[in-house]
Amino acid sequence: MPSLSTPRNDMLDQRQLETGVTLNLFEASLDEGTIRQKNTPTDQIQRMVITDRNPTSPYKIQVLLRTCIHGTMDIQTKQPASLIIVDYSIMITKEGARFSTVDTSFEFSEYLTPAEQAEAAGSFSRGTCPSVIAYAPFEEPVRFNYMASEESKKTQLEVKLSPEVAGVKPGEVSFGQERESTYSRRYFDQGLGGRNFDQNGCAYRVWWNLIQNKKDNAGVPPKFRVAILLQRTGTGKFQAKFGFAARGGFGYRLEELTNRWLRRTAVDDPIIFDPSADPIGSDLDGMKIDQQELRKLKVGSELANLGRVWGLNQLQKP
Repeated sequence: MPSLSTPRNDMLDQRQLETGVTLNLFEASLDEGTIRQKNTPTDQIQRMVITDRNPTSPYKIQVLLRTCIHGTMDIQTKQPASLIIVDYSIMITKEGARFSTVDTSFEFSEYLTPAEQAEAAGSFSRGTCPSVIAYAPFEEPVRFNYMASEESKKTQLEVKLSPEVAGVKPGEVSFGQERESTYSRRYFDQGLGGRNFDQNGCAYRVWWNLIQNKKDNAGVPPKFRVAILLQRTGTGKFQAKFGFAARGGFGYRLEELTNRWLRRTAVDDPIIFDPSADPIGSDLDGMKIDQQELRKLKVGSELANLGRVWGLNQLQKP
């Protein structure tokens, strides 16, 4: 998956400027970087609005904390654990525009107060890093929204003859025939997910990637949901840095870019989690979550037992 912190490249060639360009909304803010979701107060716990970008533009990106349950993996071990579920809404009200791909991620680390951050300046440590031990959806690559298409292909059959008369070759004579064949092809949206590990084996980051069905070119689903199961080492606060990138054909022309070059979006404040806080959204589509037995939700690194909750089933694997 592409990095969500790729340096911006301001150098566009003339062809791109004339025909419209594909832009990354994390790198390019449609509201000139003025929107930034902050913790208010600065140590706000488990804010519900993770991000709400571009409220005045046709490109609406809203991410909300749907569920946050702190508990244990099981009654026997009492290993601290947390379940986090996040809802996404990505919509465009501009005619003809769509998001062709979406990347999103959460990077977890120990929470430090501003004073502790100042003291730790110059050194890097994740501290008692929570580890992502399972997630959904797309623990394996998934294809969905299948579309069958009958397509045709034309080929040119050509035969070349070199006649010889009395030892003289006047040249080549070609006889051509065009043949058309038809075949069936399947198109689909694709979902990917994965984790990143530090040198100590802690899965500190989880990411997802959605790619649109290239046949209907309708963009990625406007609403989707992700779930994360964390294993913690203690009861201290921790935090998550949120990343989001969306790409698509937005059709910006040279004259539009002249006075409105798109600037980098201000990064949202990390979401701070407190294991002592009351649970949020423990009733999921009628499914009750037992906060003392969170291990039962997973099979391997897949949150398979959340499959009947909307947006968290694995759908069809390739």
